[in-house]
Amino acid sequence: QPPSTTIDKQAQSTMGAYKSKETGGKAAYGIFVTLKIKEGKMDELTEIAKGHFTRQLDGREPNATLASIMLPKNEEPNTIRFFEQWKSKEDYKLHEEHENLKVFFAAAGPLLDGQPEIVETEMLHYSK
Repeated sequence: QPPSTTIDKQAQSTMGAYKSKETGGKAAYGIFVTLKIKEGKMDELTEIAKGHFTRQLDGREPNATLASIMLPKNEEPNTIRFFEQWKSKEDYKLHEEHENLKVFFAAAGPLLDGQPEIVETEMLHYSK
């Protein structure tokens, strides 16, 4: 076998051992969000996002399992990205109507430079 095939099979085998217990090895549902922020407003937006994700994962939003804030890159100082996960698409749909998201956009909306870009899809999550 070519080395890359062997490595790929080993990686798949190893990653299988780390499937998230949250999803029971089944596909979860996630979003990847890109936000452009007005100049000089990144720190304020980041603090608003921290509060949003704390509330999202403290039990107020059922079946929310993960949230990450990907801080701006040097090449894109006014762009921040979020990675979020729920157990199912139905759970994510509840998030779309949840008071927590309304509170986030009420505070963050004036800091945004354009509409959020959101990619949503089923996903497999691995963690150690």
